Amino acid sequence: MNKKNGSLPLMHISDLIKAAIKEDMPAGDITTESLAVRPRLGEAILKAKNDLVLSGSVIFEQAIEFLEPNVRIKWLFEEGDLVYKGQTICSIEGDLLQILKAERVALNFLGQLSGIATLTRQFVKAVEGTKTRILYFVNLKNEQLFMVADSTIVLICQMQS
Repeated sequence: MNKKNGSLPLMHISDLIKAAIKEDMPAGDITTESLAVRPRLGEAILKAKNDLVLSGSVIFEQAIEFLEPNVRIKWLFEEGDLVYKGQTICSIEGDLLQILKAERVALNFLGQLSGIATLTRQFVKAVEGTKTRILYFVNLKNEQLFMVADSTIVLICQMQS
């Protein structure tokens, strides 16, 4: 992990995923391993629990691929699209056991990043028609890039004259 200007550590997405999976399953995935289920090909569907702005699909895919390299994900929406509660976001085909092991980490990234994008869209809509514009929306905690649960939200606005 490198540091830029002595401040926040810079992490590659693959390092971040490895760290998250290690934290989530330090001794393996006891739940799925206790089922004594052999690898089984199948399909999983990801549905929106609430209205959201989709963000984080790339890191979601990479988190799943970390444990299931043969996964096939078909996205029905693109980054930045508005997805309504109940809509299918994507389908995931591959070894369901490995997908199940990776889903917590993958969903944490997707949920957090989509939450940030959704909140950002709310701020942008709130200032629509005014001279204020949103310049940056940064969400950081404990100097961990993207690891932002219970974080502080920093919003920087610029007034246009």
